[in-house]
Amino acid sequence: MLLLKRLGSPFLVILLGLLATISATLIVDRMEDERRADRFGALADAVSGSIADQLKEHRLLLRGVAAFFQASENVGRREFGDYVNRLRLPENHPGTLGIGFSLRVANAAELKAAIERARADGNKAFQPWPKPLAFPASTIVLLEPLSPANRRALGFNMYGEPVRREAMRK
Repeated sequence: MLLLKRLGSPFLVILLGLLATISATLIVDRMEDERRADRFGALADAVSGSIADQLKEHRLLLRGVAAFFQASENVGRREFGDYVNRLRLPENHPGTLGIGFSLRVANAAELKAAIERARADGNKAFQPWPKPLAFPASTIVLLEPLSPANRRALGFNMYGEPVRREAMRK
């Protein structure tokens, strides 16, 4: 009994120390989880705000292009190129690789007329793709700036892929 009393005190101290350590660890861990959650929330809010700002900027760009087309009787490659170049996309809209116009054509006669207009406007190699085109189609006829990737996209049928077709519909 005396031995148990003598050994009981150190075990009690060890047990209390262990419980205090476990409690402190759990408290610190919970505080760290809350800090991480707060930091994640702040980052998520910042990213969400940035995306909303970019979407607003894209809407403004598209409204500007629509107004440009409405204010002009006939927009050709040169006029469209001048308009987009004045926007100074790399400086004012980083990440925007180009602005374009896709023409909806309902039948083969409209497509033929669109090809002739594009070629007469200086795009001698204009050719809608991929072939064969189903109607209605929506082919990219103007796209600026004329980077190599944007040159390759000219003529692409936006209705040729289900996701893009739905986006164009909306």
